[in-house]
Amino acid sequence: MYRSYDGLKFIVSRDVYEPAEDTYLLISAIMGEGGKKALDLGCGCGLIALILARKFDEVIAVDINPNAVKLTACNAKLNNISNIYTVRCSSGSSLRGHIFDVVACNPPYIPVTEEGGWIHKAWSGGLTGREVTYKMAEEAWRLLKENGRLYIVASSLSKIKHIKNHLVKLGFKNIRRILSRKFFFEELTVIRCVRC
Repeated sequence: MYRSYDGLKFIVSRDVYEPAEDTYLLISAIMGEGGKKALDLGCGCGLIALILARKFDEVIAVDINPNAVKLTACNAKLNNISNIYTVRCSSGSSLRGHIFDVVACNPPYIPVTEEGGWIHKAWSGGLTGREVTYKMAEEAWRLLKENGRLYIVASSLSKIKHIKNHLVKLGFKNIRRILSRKFFFEELTVIRCVRC
């Protein structure tokens, strides 16, 4: 199935997380960014990577789901974008020597355990909804350069204050909720922080 957003065409698949409200909130948060290197951590179908590729020289898009990595590469080709590189790995674990200006991350944050196929894993954040977020934030800390920025989506279902506390423990500074949107069952927030 084809979708479009802001002049981009992209294909979605039932076994890859389809862009939703959280994706578009993250896009709004990163629109003013630009630089040399960006990382789309947990890329899904690659829409965030496509947006980042407009303002960064190089974008790395990673996902644990092999179908997501293939779909992101396909969507980059569909839009004639040649500065996106895809890697299949867990939370950026196989990236070495990459120092990023920006990491954009929309982690699974629903408080449920992983059961079932890839699409279930795309929104299962563990028992508290924070386990995957913590792991991805730790990888972002390792991969960001000094003064690099992390943009990460969080949900009120997984207690945002605990996520902010974890970011402090990792050493991030200037931790701010920059965008929020309420839905009938949760509030979604994009947290921006800086690696010092």
